[in-house]
Amino acid sequence: MLPYGIMISTVMKVDIKNTSFFLLTILGILPLMILATIWGIFYRINIEFLIFNTVISIIIYISNKDIVINKFRELRAWWHNLKPIWKISALAFIFITALQSSMPTNIPDDGFYYLQTIKWANEVGIPKGVARFGIQYGQFSTWHIIQAIFNLSYFFGNQFNVLNGWIMSIFILLAIYNLNYTKKSEQFFYLFVVFIAVFLQYFNTAPSPDLPVILLSLIIFKIFLFDDNSSTNLKIIVLLTLIAISIKISSFYLIFFVLAFGYKKILKDKKLIILSFIIGVLIISKDLITTGSLIFPFDFYTPDWIEWKIDAKILEEGKAIIKNSPIIGYSSDLLNDFNLSQKIKLWFNYKGYRGVANKIWLLGIVILGTISLINKKKKYFLVFIISVIHFLILWSFAPNYRFALAIILLDYFLIINFLLGDSITHYSKILVHVGLLSSIIWLTPLISPILKLSSNPVISISYPLKPEYFLIPVKPFISDSYEKKDFNGEEVFIPPKYHYAWDGPLPCVMRNHFEKYGNKN
Repeated sequence: MLPYGIMISTVMKVDIKNTSFFLLTILGILPLMILATIWGIFYRINIEFLIFNTVISIIIYISNKDIVINKFRELRAWWHNLKPIWKISALAFIFITALQSSMPTNIPDDGFYYLQTIKWANEVGIPKGVARFGIQYGQFSTWHIIQAIFNLSYFFGNQFNVLNGWIMSIFILLAIYNLNYTKKSEQFFYLFVVFIAVFLQYFNTAPSPDLPVILLSLIIFKIFLFDDNSSTNLKIIVLLTLIAISIKISSFYLIFFVLAFGYKKILKDKKLIILSFIIGVLIISKDLITTGSLIFPFDFYTPDWIEWKIDAKILEEGKAIIKNSPIIGYSSDLLNDFNLSQKIKLWFNYKGYRGVANKIWLLGIVILGTISLINKKKKYFLVFIISVIHFLILWSFAPNYRFALAIILLDYFLIINFLLGDSITHYSKILVHVGLLSSIIWLTPLISPILKLSSNPVISISYPLKPEYFLIPVKPFISDSYEKKDFNGEEVFIPPKYHYAWDGPLPCVMRNHFEKYGNKN
């Protein structure tokens, strides 16, 4: 990613000299994402792209030889000057992250559509109308497109899940780098994000797009809260925002932070406007190809000339599930008879962990609003306003706490910082080590009782730690008993259990989708 980070920073005139090796590496996601998406529109993302990408990377390295050498020298000097305790904590966290990434996944969405999406990218590219095989395939994230480059399935058959562990490790190294050059007022933020990173280790067993969006958001929040409104900082948060939105459209709220940071400068920067336009075109193009809708799942407009668009019934049900399931758990016509206050009551009193998450979400907004009135800090108030706007927009489309997780974390950081920040900051660097090393809990039986609380059998399964996972990727829940069926004139494969396709042969259609939308004749 580093060569692409240098390339995009050079083009956008970001101050490379004062931008860390780690942040440049993260910024490199954007041009690689653009390149892979364009490639995927026309061809499969397989060994051919790996070779092409390697050649491009070498050319960029050679063209920017001096910058590359300087950045590696800076990296070596930084590491050399780190105290032993920091080196031990960083290496331990990376080792734990690598082990966690190599474990068989127990994230249901991996079997639901992550692996299938990556497999489509590997074997076909970005497939036309893939969402007709299941509404979940419409969530064709660019994160999975990039994962298709590096999963090495074309060498080993099984997929290596490397991308989430990679960005987690880079994020923590960036946090450690900044901690040693940061002001006292910022240290509590890094303490907070380190413990958040420990919590997010759960997402490292699968290429979940939620993880990179949350980590990118935390970097944006740091710049928004603590850094000056320089041209470089503005460009960096714009680039990070474009990456996040490309990965998951639900991260649109980051645009509000960009505008609050410096909308006047954006309007004067033609390169930022052109780049944003390119990303918008790619998002629309990807959604048109996979679903036939302009921006999935909102379906603002579906062109009549598209022959591969999703059946209207499937699309409507998909939108209903996205919009209504966070309220009562499933799509129901009964919701049409409820007014707004009744829907809010259903959402607020939802049973189980979702109900708790809903209460925490709303409570955080209320408390932050109160605090912003007490301390009269402009940025507290701006975050409060953005949180309210985001909450209201989500209520119009999908009031699911998962789509707001990053901004919920920001709200509670500001709350905790207001209440305890000064008293904890003095010990923050010591506690960072505790946080990094406590990530070992994910590799012990201690985490099993927490996972068992879920009613989902996939989440509740615990795997023994095996060193061979480092070398041999393991497919969980894989079966050879996929049934070959005719689905509206197309040959498809039906998994033995309708809900999870995992790494099944393409095209794989869930049994319930096949029975509901297949040709009955």
